[in-house]
Amino acid sequence: MFEGATAFRIGDCTAHGAKADCSVSLTYESPGDKPQRWSDTAVLVQTASGWRVDDIDFGGNWPFANKGTLKENLTFAIHNAQGGGD
Repeated sequence: MFEGATAFRIGDCTAHGAKADCSVSLTYESPGDKPQRWSDTAVLVQTASGWRVDDIDFGGNWPFANKGTLKENLTFAIHNAQGGGD
């Protein structure tokens, strides 16, 4: 959601060696409107200091929802900001 989430809940995590995927249930509530709910996936990596978030896989399915991953979106934005979006 453009407005962001007003609540979240970490769900199950599945480890694959030094990486893990954790489901995150998100909710946006606005007074008088039906709550909007969706799930993203937090991609974690294990470091010497513990588990760290490495990426977010967006799971929203409305027309203007972010698609792909946070890393992909940031790479695209940086590329276009540098004049590479031809």
